[in-house]
Amino acid sequence: MRFQPSSHYRLPLLVLGLCLLFLPVFVAAQDDRPAPTFMYRDENRLVLLNVYTGETNKLPFEVADEDRFEWSPDGKYLLARFRNDEDYSYCLNLYEIDTQQWVFDESISCGVESAKFSSDSTQLVYSSNDGNNASLWLYSPQDMLSQELYRTTDGIELNPNGISDLQWSPAENYLSYVRYSYSMYGTINVFMVIDMESLKTITVKAPDLYYASYNPVWSPDDSMFLIRLKQEYVTSINLPLTNHQGDIYLINSQTGDHYRLTYSPDTYEQDLRWTLDGDIAFTVVTAQQAVTLTDEQAMNIEPPDPIVEISWPEPVDAQIYHSEFNKSSMPSPDPNFAAWVSPASGLKPDQTYKLKIGGTLTVLMPDFSMRLPADYLQRNILIGWRPSGYHYGYG
Repeated sequence: MRFQPSSHYRLPLLVLGLCLLFLPVFVAAQDDRPAPTFMYRDENRLVLLNVYTGETNKLPFEVADEDRFEWSPDGKYLLARFRNDEDYSYCLNLYEIDTQQWVFDESISCGVESAKFSSDSTQLVYSSNDGNNASLWLYSPQDMLSQELYRTTDGIELNPNGISDLQWSPAENYLSYVRYSYSMYGTINVFMVIDMESLKTITVKAPDLYYASYNPVWSPDDSMFLIRLKQEYVTSINLPLTNHQGDIYLINSQTGDHYRLTYSPDTYEQDLRWTLDGDIAFTVVTAQQAVTLTDEQAMNIEPPDPIVEISWPEPVDAQIYHSEFNKSSMPSPDPNFAAWVSPASGLKPDQTYKLKIGGTLTVLMPDFSMRLPADYLQRNILIGWRPSGYHYGYG
């Protein structure tokens, strides 16, 4: 498969001239750079696309729609989860791209629900399930060994346990996850944090655990995190809605000590965060102010005095602005290239889409285009750019 110039667009002469002016310099610069590669699934094969040359390389194994793949942060491994049709769980393995070999001839583990690499790719945590109880594991790609970190023990056939939502803290001293157990019509969810050195765990429980969801906001040094807890997450089995907005709690990561910061479950606090000074900040959303004007009032509104009191939006960077490109842009490690998805035709709910890859300065003229089905996200067709430690520059 080679790059094919698009015939659907005509570039202004000025833009075309600039592209031709810088083309020799850019092509020469490419000779010293590792080529960014984009991975996608084509039918039952995974394909690597070289963005500089347009050449493609199919990996030497077959895959199915239900299989899931993602890159390790350093780009060395492809984390693969193959679907087991017997129990609908996944078998986990790592594929080394440069040597095109599996780390293990057999899977690292089966019954796997979720997996998450550390930022430097030296550690991989994953959760597995034996049908009743779940375990949390730490795997070292260098040593090729797994260590069990935590296991549930009270799961039974009618109410099995699981572990999901794995998330590293910013400094990766802690790992958070959700321990859940099935009830008749949903799950009972508890938030847990494990100290990766001592393996000590703390537990955070919402007032009502049924369908509870958790999204921690960590302090930069990992010592604390903020979390929003609700008195109610759903009103009933048939109506999974609630008007509870929750309240903010501050949790000590090591001890589990907690402090309630707000007492207003009818009010939503936006933009919950830590400032650069280490303070806690959020915005309280108050009731909207209704405005009613007569025709005469509307025609006699005076401008603010002075006129500079008007609040203006930030200017748009015209160099990178393009509506189709910005909506679903996937930037390459080389900032001169990107991938994006756009509708193939119309705006119908069942429409198909196109993956496009091209230069960021010429996004109106993609070099590569491939049609995607409407459910391409659910089918894990786009694996994305291979991460790279090389420092690219513009031009």
